[in-house]
Amino acid sequence: MWIDDVDAVHIRNRTAIFEAIANKTQWPLVFFIPFAARRHSFWQDILKKNRHIRIAYYNTTPIEGSRSFVHFCFRHQLGMPRPHNVLIPSIMMALHLQYQRIYLAGTDHSWLKDLWVSDNNQVLLTQKHFYDEHTARAEPMQKLGRDQRKLHEVLTKFMHTFSGYFVLRDYAESIDAKIINITPASYIDAFERMKLS
Repeated sequence: MWIDDVDAVHIRNRTAIFEAIANKTQWPLVFFIPFAARRHSFWQDILKKNRHIRIAYYNTTPIEGSRSFVHFCFRHQLGMPRPHNVLIPSIMMALHLQYQRIYLAGTDHSWLKDLWVSDNNQVLLTQKHFYDEHTARAEPMQKLGRDQRKLHEVLTKFMHTFSGYFVLRDYAESIDAKIINITPASYIDAFERMKLS
């Protein structure tokens, strides 16, 4: 979303996203973005045109170690579990904002059933979202908007994501917060489940 050396399609898409946010936001909005994005000005120049938008940076440094060390770092916003997807930072921000109940909706994480390797050894993943569930195509999973990931890299990424949820659950419990998954058939096994009905 902000690094310079990426494929042209990513540059077009991110520019369109930032311009849409700047042009359509008519309410107070706190825009959370990783601290690493701070040194790239193009997106800031677009968003600063809108007086309703306030930018808040967060630290994506991966934190691992003993429970007491990890919790100390989380409390002081020195990092988080490896942020391999948007959900981990989103949960961390909600915890930092002192929400006591965090409900997860649309967090299927059912990538395993949509992951395969072609006869050309290309690792493909059909990442379906609510807006493209019937039109999503199998595509290579990219590495920083350039190279394609190998199967072991994809599975390692998944492993860190799913194990990170257990770290988040433990941290949430330590500060009397609860993360509740209300997504039917979700592959996330770390959080309490609840049905909307």
